[in-house]
Amino acid sequence: MATLVKMGFRRSCSTIRCPGKVLQPMLATSFAGSKTVPGVVADGMSIILPFESQTELTPLDLVWAKCRGYPSYPAMVVDPDMPQEGLLHNGIPIPVPPGDVLKLGERRQKATGERHYLVLFFDTKRTWQWLPRDKLLPMGMDDTVDKLRLMEGKKPSVRKSVHTAYDRAMIHLNHVMNHAKGNLSFNPSNFI
Repeated sequence: MATLVKMGFRRSCSTIRCPGKVLQPMLATSFAGSKTVPGVVADGMSIILPFESQTELTPLDLVWAKCRGYPSYPAMVVDPDMPQEGLLHNGIPIPVPPGDVLKLGERRQKATGERHYLVLFFDTKRTWQWLPRDKLLPMGMDDTVDKLRLMEGKKPSVRKSVHTAYDRAMIHLNHVMNHAKGNLSFNPSNFI
């Protein structure tokens, strides 16, 4: 069963300073291209798409994360080794994972012997989760995949929650991209 941990947003983030340089990671280029995911399968009334495990995920990638008992949900891959002072992604602060979340990940990876990715969901509780690669699908690569993921929830309230989280993920991505283009006339997203 999935263990979920929530954390408040760390607003004291600032640019990371190293001797002689300022670090601000560039936007991952994986969102620029479009890619088709093969293997659409109809299963009764629901449509299921396989998760791709060939594509390597990197920190700050947006993904659809699947936990048992829940529909796929928008999330961002976070580097568990990020500095505790915080990190800026093209000017947008990225929350620091709490210590108990990091310890959980170490235990889970030792127990299963497989790599798990740390993700931060775009939910209102700012939930963290460690998931294996086969439970993560890149977001924004294919409109059809995104639309199908948005319809996965069985209840209207669940679908609305997924839609809201997807909107938050797209707002975050828009802010990151605008900042990368030099448009600095906005406040950092409070959705991360």
